Amino acid sequence: MGDATRKINGVFRLFPNHSKLIENFEKIEFITLPYILWKKPSNKPNAFLGSGFLPPNAYVTLDVEYILIFRKGKPRRFRPKDPLRYASAYSKEERDVWFSQIWEIVGDKQTHPKIERRTASFPEEIPRRLIRMFSIIGDTVLDPFLGTGTTICY
Repeated sequence: MGDATRKINGVFRLFPNHSKLIENFEKIEFITLPYILWKKPSNKPNAFLGSGFLPPNAYVTLDVEYILIFRKGKPRRFRPKDPLRYASAYSKEERDVWFSQIWEIVGDKQTHPKIERRTASFPEEIPRRLIRMFSIIGDTVLDPFLGTGTTICY
């Protein structure tokens, strides 16, 4: 979930989309868990928005997206030594990287010929990690923001 900046009626402002989504999910009794920030590589690494080198009208470039994580109800319970849960385990190295709050993953270019260039595209590594982190083999995963269908590959 990326935030956005827009100029409306001559006034430049931030639209904090991630916070609005959290508010709405909590209204329908989801529990908000710690989020992940995906630090996206910049399309224009030398671009600077706002006033350039003259203060005070510059603003920070939005170069992260929020990966919001919610729970509905209590944590899942499993039978002792559940074979699917153990088969779904990740390594210590994966855990150490995946469960850190900031992910620096290189973005993917869209290659689907029927999809416009401006649709959202993120690397398959993101849904792959999230599915491995929060589900076990055999689970059904719902992606309410299916977008261009990256998550259906897993």
